[in-house]
Amino acid sequence: MKRLLFLIFILTACTPRNAKMTENQRDSVMPKEKEEKENSKSYESLDFAKTHIVTDTSTFILIDKTIAIIILPDSSWTNKQQKEMGEDGWNEVVADHDYYQADAMDTLEKKGIDVKFFTSSKQFYKFIKNDKSVYCINKSKMKDKWGLILFNGEKNPVFWNSTSIEDALKDIYLK
Repeated sequence: MKRLLFLIFILTACTPRNAKMTENQRDSVMPKEKEEKENSKSYESLDFAKTHIVTDTSTFILIDKTIAIIILPDSSWTNKQQKEMGEDGWNEVVADHDYYQADAMDTLEKKGIDVKFFTSSKQFYKFIKNDKSVYCINKSKMKDKWGLILFNGEKNPVFWNSTSIEDALKDIYLK
């Protein structure tokens, strides 16, 4: 549901509103909107996908370094979205998403952060932090997620899907 709302947000954000107003005029007319934008983060906790500590090495991908991991939604989710939006609407959403994610990936790589896509069918990601504590994610709880998992080795990993990665770079990677 959050993802659908985000997609709707992106589509409405691309539609010009109050085109004749200057940015300052829009900010004075819509201060709540400006405040929400300034206070919102482009990433969220992965606690919704957190699971028990996994010990069977055949079921997890071990992550023990600073990284960004590409996450794709389950095909049943994408098929449903495509059916609901129609081909043209869906193609526009995919193009927008691909543009912003490619921009984020390019920015991360320029800052020296590894970006990976794992083709493994393993069910879990097991993150080992620098202090040796463990944070495990069940991939099956992320079937409707489309974006990046950001991990810096110090804090718990987070999920990012937005139009800008700048706040995440500052907050998570301190860059």
